[in-house]
Amino acid sequence: METTIVDEIGEYYLENELGIYKGKTISKAVEQGIIQKIKYLLCYDQLTALPNRQMFSVYCKQLKGNSFTAILIDIAKFKQINVVYGDKIGDLVLVDIAERLSHIVSQVEGVVIRYSGNEFMLLLKEGSVSGTIENFYNKKVLPLISLVYSEQRPIYMQFNSVAITYPNQSCNMDDMLTKMYVMIRESKERNVEELLEFDPRVYEKYIREESIKNKLQAAIKADEFILFYQPIVDANQKICKAEALIRWVNEELGFVSPIDFISIAESTHIIVDLGYWIIERASKDLSYLFSRGEEVQISINISPVQLMEDSFVEKAKHILDKHNIDYKYICFEITESILLQERGIVINNIRKLQDMGITMALDDFGTGYSAFSYLKEYNLDILKIDKAFVDDPSEKTVAVVQGMYQIAQALDMQVIIEGVETQDQFNKFKKFGLIQGYFFSKPLAWPDFIRKLGS
Repeated sequence: METTIVDEIGEYYLENELGIYKGKTISKAVEQGIIQKIKYLLCYDQLTALPNRQMFSVYCKQLKGNSFTAILIDIAKFKQINVVYGDKIGDLVLVDIAERLSHIVSQVEGVVIRYSGNEFMLLLKEGSVSGTIENFYNKKVLPLISLVYSEQRPIYMQFNSVAITYPNQSCNMDDMLTKMYVMIRESKERNVEELLEFDPRVYEKYIREESIKNKLQAAIKADEFILFYQPIVDANQKICKAEALIRWVNEELGFVSPIDFISIAESTHIIVDLGYWIIERASKDLSYLFSRGEEVQISINISPVQLMEDSFVEKAKHILDKHNIDYKYICFEITESILLQERGIVINNIRKLQDMGITMALDDFGTGYSAFSYLKEYNLDILKIDKAFVDDPSEKTVAVVQGMYQIAQALDMQVIIEGVETQDQFNKFKKFGLIQGYFFSKPLAWPDFIRKLGS
């Protein structure tokens, strides 16, 4: 008996896998053979012969109603193995790891899946492993796959691995995968090889970060940001400067700390638009101060991403000119990390800003790279010494601060001591320069800052 192939498992797969048979009249036996071959190609990895990601959903459905643990194993830096040893060796390594994982999982009730190019998945039924999943993986699985041999050459492997249990920690397959990939990211950031078990705090942090990322750009247009100002005073506690500090309150997210959103803004380059918003807002506020006869220099933090822009100086100048700001009342603060960027662009932009009359300050000095050679090379105007030195006001620390102060003097730099919170700290450090910190004032909302100036 003969028949025409029925497209039982999808037009796409017939066209792409065995399109040469489509529309041809063949025997039932041949038809069944073709269908079985297609099913195998769809469900099993051709290199390792393990079930593939298509089968992951099948196994999850089969296990539904039972408790099980999924372990996602990501081979770290696998591309380097292909680059150093070649694709052939890389394939042999994958086959070797697949065989080792299959061997150990055969001793318990579970299955091994090649989930993607450099990822394997273990599905282990609850109770099939003696002891904890963490011990099973770290003491039995990881040692077995950490060293493989290819053509008698040892290759040391590194992994990022995470575990999650169903249904205790995930409600469905998609939820499980999302949570595992969040934990894989955490494992890579921590640079740990041991198994990371699902941590709801890490996941909640990730969800919040994604919400922040998605809402940042709209928040600028919706004018959700505000500036607070922290006074900077002299030894007589007279306000002579203030640092503009951005704050964000979102209807859904609530108060979002700058620690949480600035790094995200930088990684997405939204910091550029946000930076210009800060300059615009600070210029408006400064213009108002001028109208009251107040002469206070405002410090604005500039991101490395922004300072690296070719058009930054021109755009900043345009904003300041629009509000008739005398450049000497503007200070741009940069951090030590920027000094390691493209020096040509950075130095060029710093010089242009200084030529305009804008003051340039180096923030948080002493906590990062702290190379004094940078101070001379970049010829900045202000050195802000980090609060870490203030928090430890021992004689040695005070001596270190004094050394920084003397170097700053030699380079004709003004010094600001950050993070001064007590009378004792104020007394010890006021001789070195200006003071910023909670001892005199916390960052203030604009109306409160105006009142503080008036008092």
